[in-house]
Amino acid sequence: MVANAGIAVWKPFLETTEADWDKLHAVNVKGTFFCYKHAGAQMIAQGHGGRIIGASSLAGKRGTSIMAAYSATKFAIRSLTQSAGKLQTFNAEMTRCPINLQRLEAMAFGPHGITVNAYAPGPIETPMLQYLDSENAALTQGKTGDLLGIVNTES
Repeated sequence: MVANAGIAVWKPFLETTEADWDKLHAVNVKGTFFCYKHAGAQMIAQGHGGRIIGASSLAGKRGTSIMAAYSATKFAIRSLTQSAGKLQTFNAEMTRCPINLQRLEAMAFGPHGITVNAYAPGPIETPMLQYLDSENAALTQGKTGDLLGIVNTES
């Protein structure tokens, strides 16, 4: 299963609204979480293992002030991917925690033969990048195509 849906907002950190933040997290993080959850549950029920892949981004490895909220969602996907795919081990100090750690361990997908990975591409010429290019032009008083030109020369 590939969780590939995502949206972006191109705004300076201080201009990002709560609505922007909520919309990005609803699609990029919540959507990915529930894809992982339901695909993993189905794969466990089928008993044959499987593969789950999520779409992170270069922005999920290095934040940018112009896309801070988007970057946060892509960092979250990296965390979800790591959390879903690993068999968790706990040290003696953590076992004193009041939650049922054995149940948490059983919930990891790894022991069921399910691998969970994310890919993190840089900019790719798509309609979303064209949107970002037009937003960049408006924000920087540049011209449409400036961002696409950077992408095309760095590819």
